[in-house]
Amino acid sequence: MIQQLKEELESKKYDDFLSSLANTVSKLTEKERQELLVYLITEQYDKEQFTVFKKIFDLIIGSGLNLDFNIEHWAPTFLALTVHIAPEIRLFDYFVSKGASINFIGDAYAFENEKTIKNTEDFGIERYATCLDFIELKLADLIAIDYNFAPPTQMELESARNNNNDVTLSAGYYLQLLEQSQYLWHLIRTDLLKDHIVYCGGKTHYELKKQAPNHE
Repeated sequence: MIQQLKEELESKKYDDFLSSLANTVSKLTEKERQELLVYLITEQYDKEQFTVFKKIFDLIIGSGLNLDFNIEHWAPTFLALTVHIAPEIRLFDYFVSKGASINFIGDAYAFENEKTIKNTEDFGIERYATCLDFIELKLADLIAIDYNFAPPTQMELESARNNNNDVTLSAGYYLQLLEQSQYLWHLIRTDLLKDHIVYCGGKTHYELKKQAPNHE
């Protein structure tokens, strides 16, 4: 059933998909609906179609789907995955309004066996994280990555100009500009969303641990 829904969604015929989903969603288990949400975010979500996807999410979530769950991904929870794939305040706020907890603590080793957990912990990798922990990690990665975006030389600019003062770009250079634009969009949106999470009361795992009554 899930596979059929995925195939229908790939055609981008959203009205047909919504109709099919409305007729089948009540037959899906909680795990299947959670799986479908993960698929939608990772494979199909289009920020230009937010209104349509909101209708799809409304049908899947219904009146009480648990959105605080771990996933097999370097973003350990569904909310962290949303932050990673689509760093949009409106999408984040939507899932929070539907019950996702900003301070849900995800387990990065939730799907690992004890031996793997022991070996991984020896490397000092943090096991528990909130969505704020994750977005801080992602932002640090974005800032640290060297994309080697070199500015054009004066010679390149001069040779690109024609008599009409227009600029002709090679396909390779144009693709590089698109890559830079995408990188900057994610960097800026991630930074804005991080501040928004803090404003809404988001805490790191360490901060929550310090607040715990039995914390020493």
